[in-house]
Amino acid sequence: MQTLKLYETDSYIADFTAEVLSCEKNGKTYDVILDKTAFFPEGGGQSADIGSINGVPVIDVQINDGVIIHKTKSAVDSGTASCKLDWNIRFRRMQNHTGEHLLSGIAHEMFGCTNVGFHMGNEITVDFDVELTQEQIDIIELEVNKAIYKNVAVSVDFPAEDVLNSLDYRSKLELTEDVRIVTIEGYDVCACCAPHVKSTGEIGLVKVLSSMRHRGGTRLQILCGLDAFEDYCTKANNLYEIAVKLCAKHNQELSAFNKLCEENNELKQKNVSLANELISVKIKDPQKINGISIYFESSTDMQFVRNLVLESAKLHKGISAVFSGKDENYKYAVASADSSVKTFGDLLRAELSAKGGGSDELIQGNISASKEDLINFLNKVEI
Repeated sequence: MQTLKLYETDSYIADFTAEVLSCEKNGKTYDVILDKTAFFPEGGGQSADIGSINGVPVIDVQINDGVIIHKTKSAVDSGTASCKLDWNIRFRRMQNHTGEHLLSGIAHEMFGCTNVGFHMGNEITVDFDVELTQEQIDIIELEVNKAIYKNVAVSVDFPAEDVLNSLDYRSKLELTEDVRIVTIEGYDVCACCAPHVKSTGEIGLVKVLSSMRHRGGTRLQILCGLDAFEDYCTKANNLYEIAVKLCAKHNQELSAFNKLCEENNELKQKNVSLANELISVKIKDPQKINGISIYFESSTDMQFVRNLVLESAKLHKGISAVFSGKDENYKYAVASADSSVKTFGDLLRAELSAKGGGSDELIQGNISASKEDLINFLNKVEI
């Protein structure tokens, strides 16, 4: 017997009673079948509802040949059960799903977009088969929110076959019977199995977070309703903290950030110049051990380390090596302009368990050894 789907005709049922037809253990969970349910099973790009049956947590809901299976953490007794949805999650998903329908309907009407992919997770992704410009996306977003302010009706019905055949509606599948149509008055008609809000005003807000080219079309990342509001609050709070740190006034954060970037770039250029000057001094007087030009440095900036060893290799014959950091946590770079350093690297790995690699001219990596260990190695190494 197929499960009576209460959510198909009334999306606002949050508490209900039902008869437990069966409860069977399935691995670490139990499969509970009710005679009727308001729990929406996973499908159509939307996750399943959660909640409880007689106080037992429902952690997943699936549908198989019209039978809805409620997965619970423990067994549920047979008989009449008190069932409760997590309404906060359900309503947010209703806001998001109806918001997606509204956006898809308007994008289709304005720019001929077909929704070819949809997924509701922490955020919603909508895939269109048309490459949209940012200007077009902004227009769609504005029109969607205008439709929300109008608070038009959202209705659900199962049209008769003759009515359905004459109806112009969106659908990713070829449907022939028991087709559930969700209509947003004046904006969209779409086949859908999921719960929706009763009017666009309940969506509250639709915000496009990002867009990207995707398989010859456009992928939008959006949020609706309370999820969009919370996302805005998080970003506003983050922006406020940034403004405080930058000593910037409200709505002047970007200009303050750009100024900071300019100053940072200037400092980077100065640091590069100073580093080059320091390198030109250091390479003149390396520590010589067994014919190898050696430098022990406190700086762990690998760009500085590489530049130092490469400049040393240009000036001094044989191998140059830089060890930067401190005991048991050194980074190293080894270079030579007139011979391969791979053999030296092989010995470092064999004798001191060094990690890393590179080319004939330059090798680099990490090594857990003391300065004393390194000096002893350098004194006895034969290259």
